[in-house]
Amino acid sequence: MLIEHIRSKNFGYTVVDDFYTNRELEELWKELEYFTSPNRLFSPDMTFSATGDGELLKNNKSVPLDSIYQNNRRMSDILRLNRKLFDNTIFDDFSNLHPYNACIKECSLDYTLLSYYENGDYYQSHKDLAQFTALTWIYKEPKMFSGGEFSFPEDDVHLETKNNRMILFPSWVSHKVSEVIMEQDVEFSSNGRYCITQFMCFGSGY
Repeated sequence: MLIEHIRSKNFGYTVVDDFYTNRELEELWKELEYFTSPNRLFSPDMTFSATGDGELLKNNKSVPLDSIYQNNRRMSDILRLNRKLFDNTIFDDFSNLHPYNACIKECSLDYTLLSYYENGDYYQSHKDLAQFTALTWIYKEPKMFSGGEFSFPEDDVHLETKNNRMILFPSWVSHKVSEVIMEQDVEFSSNGRYCITQFMCFGSGY
């Protein structure tokens, strides 16, 4: 893992490249491809999407993994492997970036949303209903799309969407994803942009 802790004007965030090992990615891809189906991914209105003036701010497909595996989380490689976020020292340096970040160690509950972006999909500027958000981007290489770039628009911070890159930040910071343009407009091809989101909150654990 290559870890960079960054202090922006109004907040602190962390970027981790090569978050998963090659072997972990192989395990993840089995589940990612399984869910890449119109029968298994939910439309934006079914996944607690952010809204503005009563309108949905995103156009992508998602699945709330904690609900799907609520009786046995061990059935999910994604839910098993994304525990590594809590098993290393990332939080130690992250908590020192900004006074607010210190409370990340008080988060004992998290929810995972798997999202998939294909042609024309996007997520307009929004904030998450959580204390902290961790996003991990995954896609097949060579990359078969353009766009899908991530930014903190209010702070004019733009981050390249790299394969196997994780970003950790306070959920109250506005963030967005630009429109994805596929090289081949084939729906549910698994050649799009995946995002594994972990919403971290205060509360009791599983």
